[in-house]
Amino acid sequence: MKCNFRKQIVYRDNEAIIKDLAVQAACAQLEDVGKRARYFCMAAMLNAGLSVKTVNRVVKEFWAVREKYDNAAESGVGDAMLLRDLRNAGLEVEDFDNEV
Repeated sequence: MKCNFRKQIVYRDNEAIIKDLAVQAACAQLEDVGKRARYFCMAAMLNAGLSVKTVNRVVKEFWAVREKYDNAAESGVGDAMLLRDLRNAGLEVEDFDNEV
């Protein structure tokens, strides 16, 4: 009787490797999307006439703001809290298609 056990292990190992590589690639792309979004915001602030000094102050605040809403996201309310705070400040923002 022929046993395919070894082939199944190799297949499962290869499948796990492929999934891991796909996740790594997706994470790298998401990091680039986030970086690109920050750079678009920086360019928009400059186009709106904000000084480089002010843009740099905003960039410094970014990480504190991100941490605040990331912590709330762990409870499942990060996006809702972010939208609420922006709207309460008088900004017009659209809902997210996929809330985190």
